[in-house]
Amino acid sequence: MLRRKRNGLPESSLDEILYARPQQLQREIVDAALDPEQICSETEIHQLLEEQLPHLPPGLRAAFQLRELDGLSSSESCRVLGIHKNAFKSRISRARQKLGRALQKSLNNHGLLLTSLKLKVIERG
Repeated sequence: MLRRKRNGLPESSLDEILYARPQQLQREIVDAALDPEQICSETEIHQLLEEQLPHLPPGLRAAFQLRELDGLSSSESCRVLGIHKNAFKSRISRARQKLGRALQKSLNNHGLLLTSLKLKVIERG
């Protein structure tokens, strides 16, 4: 009778690994949630965005609000506004540009520089 060869892979208990090096394991665990600084900055930028939204022309404001704030798809937003998709895309683009310039100006007035604003609201599109 032939004896089977065992795999050369050693087996280890997870309990042994956890108890043998708890400090190293704690450094490896990363929380996927946003840190407080990111939450604060996103909240402040969202407030600035809400302040600048009424200054947009009505057509741009409606398109931006339906798509970005209300979460409607482009097709649904076009149906609500009664416009073609290309016109809708143009309105969204112009609204983003105007809001970006307004936010830049607002932040510059507060002594802050806006180098790369990455809002989920503005990026989604």
